[in-house]
Amino acid sequence: MAPASDNRLPRVYKEGAKVLKEVLESKRGLKDVIYSNRNKALHTKMFALLNKYLDYQNSVGKFIEETSLGKNAKDEFVMKLLCTELLYGKKRLPPIENHAIKNVQNAYKQYCDENNIADGNISIFETTANCDSPNSYEHFIATKKKLRYVRVNTLMISKEDLISTLVSDGFVEIPKSNSYDEFLTLIIEYTARTVNEEYFVQDYHLDDVLVFLQSTNFHDYAPYTSGSIFLQDKASCFPTHLLSPPPNSVVFDTCAAPGNKTLHLAAYMKNQGNIICVKQECLSQRTFPELVATLNCWSRPGIEAQPPDSKSNMFTPEVLRKVYAVDKDPKRFKYMKEVVELANGSDVVETIFSD
Repeated sequence: MAPASDNRLPRVYKEGAKVLKEVLESKRGLKDVIYSNRNKALHTKMFALLNKYLDYQNSVGKFIEETSLGKNAKDEFVMKLLCTELLYGKKRLPPIENHAIKNVQNAYKQYCDENNIADGNISIFETTANCDSPNSYEHFIATKKKLRYVRVNTLMISKEDLISTLVSDGFVEIPKSNSYDEFLTLIIEYTARTVNEEYFVQDYHLDDVLVFLQSTNFHDYAPYTSGSIFLQDKASCFPTHLLSPPPNSVVFDTCAAPGNKTLHLAAYMKNQGNIICVKQECLSQRTFPELVATLNCWSRPGIEAQPPDSKSNMFTPEVLRKVYAVDKDPKRFKYMKEVVELANGSDVVETIFSD
């Protein structure tokens, strides 16, 4: 007797639905949730499918609403992934007699018939990737345009002097926006232009960051090669501003590789105070000192890169009274207790390499 056909839902959809539920409800990152899932063989497929859903979740929601699929769905997250697969993924579902798959296929066919749309050509959903309005950030992302963020190294040049240099070198400054919506509108407008001009605008949130088009090439540009500007993603610029350490603070950077945020802290503190950075990536022993030298982050020559010395005691009452921020994560705190004694004086960045 021939074995019965396996009509169970493929695991990529079942496990993917669990991951999607956790991502949406816990606000954890997609990669973080996927790679904590034990089904390692499915990680790549799940990431591709769920990433597609997150790109088009408004459109998938619109399809589900117009077809009334959500009313009788046993698992809404499975349904969302099946709709994503059919509309934006493989454009087909497994040919098995599964209830969830049949529901989505039937709704899809009915929608096509009612709207006189050829099968596989629902173009109404192709251009609405996560876009609630034409000026939304999601709309900008949907255009597949990206930005290049440039942080001003205020230890070497003021923002005003840098802007004057940029303008004199032919860059076109876009007036600073008064609202975030206006900022997004300007970005979308200027990224859509095809004229051969190079634009930049002051970032709406961060006063030491300028925003350029992705095509802007800085690699041979004097302010970049001299260390007056630093190519740094906007997300990695936020921690310094959120911490806002005043000059003469003692700051522990317990996850310092590759060093971008550490150097930003030094500039924010006006090169006055102490930054103790713990770095596990020993490959950075060469690149980090080179960056520090280029960006003028201290006045004394050289950099001290030492292994942790368990006998040293930097947590004296005098030091602790000056501490501005401590990461209390137990694993990282362990490294902090093993770093070398805090050097005296200002203008110091010490790099401590941990096992």
